[in-house]
Amino acid sequence: MLYCIAVCAFSLGALPGESLFLSAHDALRTGDYDNALEAFQACAGRYPMLAPFAQVYAARAEVDMGRSEAALARYGSLIEAEPHGPWTDMAFADLARLQRKRKAYAKAAALYRHVLNIAPRPWWMDVYAWENAECLGALPDREAEAYAHYRDVILNSGLIRPRLRAARLLVASPKAEDRALALLGMMRSSAYREAMKALPAAGLEWTDGAEAVETWPALAKAHGSDPWLPVGLLSMVHQAAEAGQYEKAEAAADLLIRHFPGTRDPADALWWLANYLNGKKRRDDAERIYLRIARECTESFRADDALVRVAERRAGRGDTAGALRHYAMLTEKFPESTFVTQAHTRCADLMLKQGDRQAARHFLERAAKGARGDYYRYRAKARLAAMGYPEAGDHEIPVAPGRPLLRIHPSPSPPSPVPGGQRIERLRFFGRHGMDAGEFEAVAICQEVAGTSGAGAWYRALAEAGFAHTVWQFLRAQDGKKPQQAASRPGLDYPLVYWPQVKAMAREYALDPFLLLAVSRQESTFRAGIESHAGAKGVMQLMPRTARWIAAKMDTVSTDHAGNLGSPMNSLRLGACYLRMMLDRSDDNLVYALASYNGGPGNCDKWRRRYGGADMDRFIECIAFGETRSYVKKVLGNLAAYHALYPELADHFVVSCAASSRPKPPPG
Repeated sequence: MLYCIAVCAFSLGALPGESLFLSAHDALRTGDYDNALEAFQACAGRYPMLAPFAQVYAARAEVDMGRSEAALARYGSLIEAEPHGPWTDMAFADLARLQRKRKAYAKAAALYRHVLNIAPRPWWMDVYAWENAECLGALPDREAEAYAHYRDVILNSGLIRPRLRAARLLVASPKAEDRALALLGMMRSSAYREAMKALPAAGLEWTDGAEAVETWPALAKAHGSDPWLPVGLLSMVHQAAEAGQYEKAEAAADLLIRHFPGTRDPADALWWLANYLNGKKRRDDAERIYLRIARECTESFRADDALVRVAERRAGRGDTAGALRHYAMLTEKFPESTFVTQAHTRCADLMLKQGDRQAARHFLERAAKGARGDYYRYRAKARLAAMGYPEAGDHEIPVAPGRPLLRIHPSPSPPSPVPGGQRIERLRFFGRHGMDAGEFEAVAICQEVAGTSGAGAWYRALAEAGFAHTVWQFLRAQDGKKPQQAASRPGLDYPLVYWPQVKAMAREYALDPFLLLAVSRQESTFRAGIESHAGAKGVMQLMPRTARWIAAKMDTVSTDHAGNLGSPMNSLRLGACYLRMMLDRSDDNLVYALASYNGGPGNCDKWRRRYGGADMDRFIECIAFGETRSYVKKVLGNLAAYHALYPELADHFVVSCAASSRPKPPPG
């Protein structure tokens, strides 16, 4: 017998059969279906804790070999013999996909209905929902159900890519209100020009005099309940602005505010218009419109950001009183805003410029009470210490040699003991190898333990095994809180994911292990199966091209690592290696290394040439890419939070390596 048993770091564990299961899984992934099937069958016969999952994967091997009937029989036997367990849902999901592949869409839809009957639906089931919609759309009498899915995505998804995909499909609906919502979805996804092109074909329901600004109020009054009205008004905002008719554009936005209060469209229209005017250097007009958003669209997620932009502009042009006034407005109107701690820090800057140390101290002390993980909280503590108030934080987080940037007060909270036993070992095994069986297991455990006295320990175990995002989703739905509030449980909001392996890799690459956790939390929230719109994959969100480049340069990384970024261990190894390389080329300055990791080393070099002499505060704020600027702050905030929560685990590493081992960085 040939089981293709691979020698893999960390593959051996406490659960009998792990090595055999892993070798079978690797064979299946690489297309060696005969050996995969043989090994999974052997595992199912020998190891009870892995047996039902091994049967599911064995059926997958048969599907890939073109043996559909054998796979159907295997799935059916498993469901009959082992009807209660996460493997059953996994088998139903596979059966749905198999029937979809066979174009048995009605059967597939029935199976998808069973799989998707989970509340809350975890993030990784979105793909099943899309596949189900595809099946429903292929059935002549069930297209309406497919369109219902697209409507739900447009209205509720916070992600641009799926929202835009749904809009492009919904625009084919025979219902006018669906087509109107589709165009709204395009506009809400910033695909304004695409929406404009689709507008004529979608069939605008009212057209008489739509181009004449003086007829807009009458049209709005006459068609106030028409689903096309917000589409028409949004299109008018864009068309008028691009024609240089800014007053007309704002008049259309006024009608949106009047007729559609409480929706996102008025704020979206004003936000786009303000940014457009800002780009045209009409900054006073842009500021006035930002203020309108803050005052008239207070329910919008853009309202606090709009106030920040006004305050920053006032500060930048030397209007200290105006900046302070608008920062104060932000903290009073939006006390839960993620910008509040930043606002207090900015106010401290302004007070120091005026020589008022007491007022600056007041604002920094308020900033130092910000949320866990907020970069400005830890920056405020460091600044208070530099001013002679060391009680603000007694432990410095090394970020740049000779440049103290962050300080913390260690505030550990005793974690609940993690449950033991073979089930938790099975979950950890699936998690550290990125197997989807672990997600089915994690959802089942969340449902089982909800409301029990030991739930907290299980949630922590799930998070540490790599399923933190699934746990957070479950708890948000259970608690009914906002995302940033729901997971505020020590050990859950900043879990020690893959901790034994993370520590080992950190030692190998001379890194702070909390840095690996801080980066992977920001990159993917520890999700092994996630892929960005740009194609970055895995826990550390590396581009395949970058992974291959690292493998070609470094002896500690192989092409096998680079070819399987869905494995958390591979992704962490590649990410650790890349961070080490970025630190080496950045003189151990973590700010520069993080900017390079996210924005590219070539871009970071440009920023260093321009702002390299500045202190780290100024350098971070001058990073040209908004995404990279935010990324650096968030990772540093994560890093400080980990050090504060787990001071007893903080290892101190020498972050250096021999110059001869430093490869040249990738271009750009």
